[in-house]
Amino acid sequence: QPEMTGLAIEAEGGLSILAVADAMERRGWKMERQQLPDSLHMSVLPQHVGKTQGLIKDLADSVKEVKENPALASQGSTGVYGMVAMVPDKGLIDDFIVGFFGQIYTTDKTKSLL
Repeated sequence: QPEMTGLAIEAEGGLSILAVADAMERRGWKMERQQLPDSLHMSVLPQHVGKTQGLIKDLADSVKEVKENPALASQGSTGVYGMVAMVPDKGLIDDFIVGFFGQIYTTDKTKSLL
C-alpha cells in the first residue's frame, strides 16, 4: 500500500540527489532527474521485479559515495542541471533538453551519449 508505478526521491541536508543519480547510473540504473526541487523520478516497470534489494543497496552505496566526495555535486549531469537551473528564460533551453534526452534514451547505440 499504496500500489503505484512511480515515485520521487528528494535528498535532505544538502546532499546532491543529482550526483546520486550519476552514481546510480555508474551502477547500471537509469535515473530520471527533475528540478524545482531537485529529485529523482523512478518508474517501476515489470523488469524491476526481484531487483528491489539491489536497488536499495546501490542507492545506499551511491548516497555514501556522494557524501564522501562532495565534488561530485558539480560533475557529470549534475553540472548540466545546475547550469540549466541558472538560465532565466527556460524557453531558450527547450531544444537543448529535447536533443539531450533524445540521445540519452535512444536505443540506437551509435547515437547514445552513454
